Amino acid sequence: MKKIGLVLILALGIVFANAQDNKTKTTGTTKSTITTKATTTTTPASTNKETVVKTTELPKAIQEDLTKNYASYTVKTAYKIDKSNVITYKILVTKGATELALMYDSAGKLTSSKVVPKTTTTKPLTKGTTPTKANNKIKKDTTN
Repeated sequence: MKKIGLVLILALGIVFANAQDNKTKTTGTTKSTITTKATTTTTPASTNKETVVKTTELPKAIQEDLTKNYASYTVKTAYKIDKSNVITYKILVTKGATELALMYDSAGKLTSSKVVPKTTTTKPLTKGTTPTKANNKIKKDTTN
């Protein structure tokens, strides 16, 4: 009798385990599919590809805008960004110590222009030091 009960419990466990919904999800550059008993939903996975391009490979409208409005700047790097099949361009230009990030749409229209802040390296805080609120420089903690 105990053996029959044990077999019955195992059989029910297998039946319940196989009755679960089949769910598969693949990420990356493929499509992800979630399948349930009632519906199937397929959504394209997001892609974000950033490629360095030469300024001669930029659309003519962007080249003309750079020549007209940013002639005194030097092109540092140009990127072609493909985000879910939407093409944009990011061009980093410099003039002396100033660096700008120019964003263009696929038609060559300037969508944003931002000053790129200079990155500074700082030492990590060590025990007994705290940054001051006024200038974020490290100051010795003398309260110990």
